[in-house]
Amino acid sequence: MKTLSASLLVIFLCAVQAGFATGGPGETPKPEENVLRPNPLHLLVGPMLGGGLNLHFGDFITQCDCSYSNGSGLSYVGGLFYPTGGDWSFRGELTWQEFGADFSQTKSRVEYASNGEFVLLDFDQKAEVRMQYLQLNLLVKWATGFDRLYFTGGVGYGSLLSNQLVETETIATPGWVYVTNGTNLQKYLDGSIGSERGYRAGIILGIGYDFWITPDLRLSPEMAWNFPVTSIRTNDSDWRTSSITLDILLGFGL
Repeated sequence: MKTLSASLLVIFLCAVQAGFATGGPGETPKPEENVLRPNPLHLLVGPMLGGGLNLHFGDFITQCDCSYSNGSGLSYVGGLFYPTGGDWSFRGELTWQEFGADFSQTKSRVEYASNGEFVLLDFDQKAEVRMQYLQLNLLVKWATGFDRLYFTGGVGYGSLLSNQLVETETIATPGWVYVTNGTNLQKYLDGSIGSERGYRAGIILGIGYDFWITPDLRLSPEMAWNFPVTSIRTNDSDWRTSSITLDILLGFGL
């Protein structure tokens, strides 16, 4: 009887020790290695969504011989990513991204009026630019060791899917209209940008944080900066656009 009791006690103590090692019933299992950076060799794949701000710089000339610069607009990102594991790892992303912006300015110029006089009029000029790219990003990820904070860096190459430029001009001086249409609004262009480059290349830097929901599910908010090395049009070499986005990556373990 004493031998049986001793055996049962040993089995019970082993079971309790195993329960603590696995986190106990009802608790989320924890990775066995590397508490600060769980599952260092784990492979994940999943969707990513994001949004942020586009910043355009450099001048470009439009249909009405108007010059615009320093526009801004919203940026949208969506796609898939596939990272490898480790303190130093690689990540590939296939994304759709929009680099849109709105430009506006007020100009004054002398016009010849229908009554035969020359008058100085004020004009509000606006240009709306929309560009969509299918983009492949190749990044290196460094897990810093400071909790689950990480940095990324790499390059991106985008193929132009579509583009649009809508350009309008409004006579801001009250009481004056265009002779051509009898209103104070004139649309110069609603179509492609013209001389647009068919691709976009850029440098990407980011900082993020990994939240491990389970050993096979990771949520990673990430701030990314996409800086261009190519211009938007071939004949306006200094017109470029960068984006700063907050991306959410949801990784599922393989």
